[in-house]
Amino acid sequence: MVSQTTGTIHLAGRRARAMKTNYLSYQIFRTDALTPWKSFCRLISFNDEVLSGGGQIRVQTYPGEYSLLMPVAGEMVVTAGEYNDRVEPGEMLIIPPGEISNFFVSSPSHSNPVNYLSFRIKTTVPVTAPTPVKQNFDLTLTHPSGCLLWEIPGVKVSMVKLGGRQDGEYRPKEKGVFVFVMAGVWEVQNRLLQDRDGLSLKYPGTVEYESLSPEGILLMIETAE
Repeated sequence: MVSQTTGTIHLAGRRARAMKTNYLSYQIFRTDALTPWKSFCRLISFNDEVLSGGGQIRVQTYPGEYSLLMPVAGEMVVTAGEYNDRVEPGEMLIIPPGEISNFFVSSPSHSNPVNYLSFRIKTTVPVTAPTPVKQNFDLTLTHPSGCLLWEIPGVKVSMVKLGGRQDGEYRPKEKGVFVFVMAGVWEVQNRLLQDRDGLSLKYPGTVEYESLSPEGILLMIETAE
């Protein structure tokens, strides 16, 4: 493995927690639910959220920021203006900045919660497609060098999936890379990461990783300053 590069580990057990009725949010870029966000380059926030069965929440949007939603377990329904559709594991919903000031997330099952990732990304270029878009990806395939999920100038979102004791590498072009463990135990840049841990890397050059579990999944967000 390569020598350690400058980075910050975000342990799952040290994430801030925000709670509402039927809703729980684990927030990586906060030390508690009352402190301001500490963004990483253009990645403004990154939350791991749980909405109980039959629950609904309203989510605020911000000018110049994309909102991305990725179910991990269970289905969700998202309503954003005239848009209304289900989103399930293997799909990612991208809500671009525009005239919509908020959107709604609900759990269609009254008996099962939905667990999903929610993150905001700042853009510096005009938005040409103002309506939400779903991206599909195959969770059954192995992706040693990363499967591209979504890309805009200065930001790239990819997923890595490997089996036990398999390794790989990712070569970013931008300044920063945020790594999040969606499943399994990993070694990334000589750092041990477990389920739901995160890692922010500055100027990593090449990101090297090894899956230490029978099956592991990483989400990687490459971002400019």
